[in-house]
Amino acid sequence: MGNKEERAMANDNKKEVTKKKVINFINSKLHLQLNNSNTTYKKLWGKKDHWWLVIDNSKFQMDYHLLLVDTIDKCIHYFEIPANEITNSEDRFAQYQGKSSILLIKDNTLDFEDHYNENHFSFKPFYIKKVLLDKDKLDRINLPNGNNKKSSIPVNKNISASNNLKPAKSQKTTQYKPSKTIRYTKNMINKMVEKAGQYETKIYRNCKNYQKKPIFDRVPETKEIWDNIKTFVKSRDDFGKFIRALYNLIFETTKDEDPNNTFENGRPKPIYSLPKKYIKPNTETKHFMDIVDILRHTLGEAHTPSKLKIPKWKTSYPDALKELLGSRIEPQSPKEFKILQIEILKRFENFMKEVLRMLEDDLNRPQNP
Repeated sequence: MGNKEERAMANDNKKEVTKKKVINFINSKLHLQLNNSNTTYKKLWGKKDHWWLVIDNSKFQMDYHLLLVDTIDKCIHYFEIPANEITNSEDRFAQYQGKSSILLIKDNTLDFEDHYNENHFSFKPFYIKKVLLDKDKLDRINLPNGNNKKSSIPVNKNISASNNLKPAKSQKTTQYKPSKTIRYTKNMINKMVEKAGQYETKIYRNCKNYQKKPIFDRVPETKEIWDNIKTFVKSRDDFGKFIRALYNLIFETTKDEDPNNTFENGRPKPIYSLPKKYIKPNTETKHFMDIVDILRHTLGEAHTPSKLKIPKWKTSYPDALKELLGSRIEPQSPKEFKILQIEILKRFENFMKEVLRMLEDDLNRPQNP
């Protein structure tokens, strides 16, 4: 179909697709309670290029929703922005009369970035799902005597902002005090890392004393790994160096090649010295390892967030940021990266302490005769 015919069809669809109809359709489809006040709705502007939005800054202080309609591809992109997830909107976005944010979101990228402002803020962390635009159902729901009542089911606050991925159910985690008011120093970082290192030393000695293979093996790179974990993070590059070192300690020094030369996907299948029962699903140790793995693949730049495929049992990238920073938005400032490092190190210390406890329980358990 030529571009002119395609545009003509899209224009016909635009006349039939209205905000009221789309809101009623989404409420029925996803069991939500969207309304004119808590939702911004936009169709593609002009020649299938972008969505042009103007949002009152006060809206970011409430649970807010975006419905971006593509009348050519016949779909609706649904976003949920929890209250106060986006702060300082007047600094992040271009402003209209100092009260509203002006956004221009391109439709040819999966990152849903604002191209009106040079910061290119991405709304991808708030993306819930793509809903196919069913024209017949859209009209049927909005008939005068049709099913156009508001859903009695409340908005699902547990929906993850990344393709509905959720943290493992019944995940038991330690309650950590927020770090936002702490003054960060190299000495503080060193002390936290040294505390975790003391637990690792005890783990190593216990394994040796009981003639067991060390859980965290001592390799030629061990000193460099610990030095990199002590990196005083001030930027994304610093954090990448830090999280890759932590990943290497937890994932790489705890595995060895299978002596039976078993192959998996064309590569030698590794044997892990970290017992599986220590890292069962729905445990704090497993949850921490998942977070390290996810941050290594994203902020550690092993993969881009849009291409990262996360197994269903893992916490999603936006949820990991929410847990650590209180927001699903990626860290940008030196202070945000420092907070992220501190929160990771708190959990790292607790992780090593828990591994030591489980190891000592095993070693002190009476052996069967």
